[in-house]
Amino acid sequence: MVGPSWAAVWTLIAGVAVAIVGATATLVANRRNDRLKAQLDFVNMQLRYFYGPLLANVEASQGAWEAFKRQYHQNSGRGVFWDPANPPTPEAVVTWRHWVTTIFMPLHLQTMEIISERSDLVIGEGMPQCLADVCAHVLTLKAALASWQDDARYVPTWVNYPARALLDYLESSFSALKKEQVKLLKATAETNEHPITNNPGEISLISDRWRNPQSNTTTNNSKVSEQFPEQQPDNR
Repeated sequence: MVGPSWAAVWTLIAGVAVAIVGATATLVANRRNDRLKAQLDFVNMQLRYFYGPLLANVEASQGAWEAFKRQYHQNSGRGVFWDPANPPTPEAVVTWRHWVTTIFMPLHLQTMEIISERSDLVIGEGMPQCLADVCAHVLTLKAALASWQDDARYVPTWVNYPARALLDYLESSFSALKKEQVKLLKATAETNEHPITNNPGEISLISDRWRNPQSNTTTNNSKVSEQFPEQQPDNR
């Protein structure tokens, strides 16, 4: 009986080795693609369910507030609408309450609902101060409106609406997430086209740049103060 030739043995070994390498490369490519898809899915959720709706609500509220100020407050001679030294007229108060109850509060309540129910989508490890402040504003304004209904002489007080800090935070976060979305889409497409040879490497998530909540707060606050050095109370 003649045994197998060395050529046949090496051919068999080579075939097995090629199969193992191919299977390993495919497994690595699939895992990389799954990781990219998971990252992309999370970024899409952040945009679709948190930062997108919040930015739309805040921009709508800001536009309505600017329209209110132009029509009812711009020529009043007061620095802010609720100026203790120069209070608004009874007619202006009635108009303000109408705008608050029909426009601002519905938007504010939607904003607070998004923040409270989808806080798992917030970038980083901590809750940004502007998001906590807007929730405090909504709750205290809601209490003020309820007290006002019980007592017409009630002078309303509440936590000021963090308009500029909130808008700056949402705009910068939305823009950064959109850029990350494009980068992930490109990496996913390249991996699907060349699953074995293409290796886009690790995709740096925007979350990585907010690992330290204290650093994030300091950076965000300094950026806001540079753009808006003098911020007056927002009485919407």
